[in-house]
Amino acid sequence: MDLNAVTLNTENTLAAQIIALGSDAGQIALEAVVKNHSIAEISAIDKVGQKISGSAERAIAALINYKMADAMEAADGRHWSEVAYREVSDLAKALAPIMAEYFAAHKHVKNPSAKKARIAAMAYELSHPKFKADIGEDSDSDSDSDSDSATSRTRDLYARYVIELGKLYRAGNSSENDAVIKAHVNGDKIVAALEAVTAALKALGAPLEDEDLKAFMKKMG
Repeated sequence: MDLNAVTLNTENTLAAQIIALGSDAGQIALEAVVKNHSIAEISAIDKVGQKISGSAERAIAALINYKMADAMEAADGRHWSEVAYREVSDLAKALAPIMAEYFAAHKHVKNPSAKKARIAAMAYELSHPKFKADIGEDSDSDSDSDSDSATSRTRDLYARYVIELGKLYRAGNSSENDAVIKAHVNGDKIVAALEAVTAALKALGAPLEDEDLKAFMKKMG
């Protein structure tokens, strides 16, 4: 690719989109932008300057995640960044041509392996985003307490089931976590687990409407 053709203005759609997403964009947002582009194209943008270097590396990480999605699913959710040097596995075989493309596109980099390690770490983080757990006022720990309030160690077993399952249910159903679950390499398993949590709460007679459940959990102490 002609490096002179890559600019940092809106005339270059890919560069502009990556800049607009910023350095904290998630897998879904990045994937939508990069999935029809090559590692070489994003690498060319990365070469333009430090202004978007971090964002471009994150975009490459998202693109490799996208390319490796089927292989990672077949490997029971194992992430491509966990493949060891000279490993012989189906996941390693799927990764090999992508890494060949990566190193070919980064001949200009003094230490492409160090850059690859940084991108791999970003890719893992993109595949394993953290839940935002708005789970109510309960802040008990398993440590002993002189407080009059019940801790998870002393609380009635029924109440503990309601509260602990309620936390998982509320986190899993939070709109803030929708994108997290969809982007997660084990998203389908999270959804299946959430269905089991829902069934368990029903079996416990707990309400499923968020405000009702929150109040019910609070009553449990």
